[in-house]
Amino acid sequence: MIKAADEVVNLFGATPGRTGNLVDEVYPSYPGLVVTGGELYSMVWGFPRSQAEALAIARVARKH
Repeated sequence: MIKAADEVVNLFGATPGRTGNLVDEVYPSYPGLVVTGGELYSMVWGFPRSQAEALAIARVARKH
């Protein structure tokens, strides 16, 4: 059985990054797969719950 991360790597031609343990379904506030810069990462999926969280996400996004 092909894992979700393997499917995303094959579909987008990405290289596995720091994904950790992943599940096949994604829900808000839980890790999901993101391809950026040709690498696969695990990031929390969903909308920020607060302005402080939104600012923290923006800081991390600027680094990538």
